[in-house]
Amino acid sequence: MGRTLLREQSPDTYGVVKTLRAKGIQFYGPLRTPGGHSIFFMRGMIYLESELVDLSKQGQLDSKGLAVLGQRIAGRVAEF
Repeated sequence: MGRTLLREQSPDTYGVVKTLRAKGIQFYGPLRTPGGHSIFFMRGMIYLESELVDLSKQGQLDSKGLAVLGQRIAGRVAEF
């Protein structure tokens, strides 16, 4: 898994990074998986770039929005 340069990312991804930094939310990423997906690691979970972009577009890219998304992801994982 490799780290990608922020300047190589889409404007949506740049917005996610900027928002996370502004809100003081610690994260690692964006990282590129061998399959080509962009992911972020924070709060003990892996989030897809697309999930964070969606939260950002909904105005919910904050601690509460991440907690709700994390619960949904954990619920999906528990189903397996």
